[in-house]
Amino acid sequence: MCSNNIEGLEFKVANGRDISRIIEMLKQLAVWMKDNEINQWRFLLEGGDDEEIEQAINKQETYIVLKYDQLVATFTLLSTQMSGISIVGEKN
Repeated sequence: MCSNNIEGLEFKVANGRDISRIIEMLKQLAVWMKDNEINQWRFLLEGGDDEEIEQAINKQETYIVLKYDQLVATFTLLSTQMSGISIVGEKN
C-alpha cells in the first residue's frame, strides 16, 4: 500500500475497510449541501452511487486523505473516461 505524507496529511489508496467511512462522509456532505440549499449529491442520500463508490475502491481508483488518522477527504481517479464527459483540450 502506497502512502505519502505532506504536513500532517496522509494520502492513501482506499481499500475495502474504507468503504463504509467514505460513503458515510459523502452522505454527511450531501446532508450539509441539502441543508444549505445546494442542489448537488442528493442522490447519495438515497443510496445512489453506493455500488459505484465501492467498485472504484475495489479497483483501487479511490484515494483517501487522512489528517492525524482522521478521514478529511476522498477523491477518485477513474481509469477510463465516463461517457458524456469531455476532457479539456481534447480534440474530437
